Amino acid sequence: MKIPLDVQKRIIAMAAAGECLEKISRETKIGRDPLQTFCRWAMVKVQKDSLAAQGLTVAQAADVKLLVTRARYSRKQALEVVMRERTPVRAVPRGMA
Repeated sequence: MKIPLDVQKRIIAMAAAGECLEKISRETKIGRDPLQTFCRWAMVKVQKDSLAAQGLTVAQAADVKLLVTRARYSRKQALEVVMRERTPVRAVPRGMA
């Protein structure tokens, strides 16, 4: 199945923001299997559960992803930090997060 370029960009952006496979599939009108195949091909990791479902904004979800990838926090620790802090993590100088 060919996925249009604008939809590919949207899928990657949503996956980076921490959206789950179900939500991306619903919003882009692409089935789960072709979507998983595309994500593997594009080397994009898609969450099994959505951060948005836990009441986080897109910016907070991006902060969680940043903490998990850069600062090596566990997903649970990153969620606690993001929920506790008011300043976005991206505003914190490098090495401090």
